[in-house]
Amino acid sequence: MDQLRSAVWATDLDLRVSVIANGEIKNFHKDMSWDVGNTIFDVFHTASKEHPAVAAHLSAVGDVPAETRIGINGDQFRLSVRPLKEDDGAIIGCIGVMSSLSSDV
Repeated sequence: MDQLRSAVWATDLDLRVSVIANGEIKNFHKDMSWDVGNTIFDVFHTASKEHPAVAAHLSAVGDVPAETRIGINGDQFRLSVRPLKEDDGAIIGCIGVMSSLSSDV
């Protein structure tokens, strides 16, 4: 992961981060709360369900994959969020992948 310009995480249905694997992304951690147990609201410092990152996660736990672009600390990222399902199809959370769109990262 240390050579990737991406981060991957999983959340539960309450959007609590349960797993996080980060690559080396310039400015990615600055001012963000990427700790297991924090919610996506905590990570992105918002209470709004309409924040693009939160809305993408809410869409995914509703079984609708989502993609968006987000600016963080002056860098641009592509965020993709998909439902996380059990073998029987039950949604148990979501998986997020955020990749840098900046060429100098």
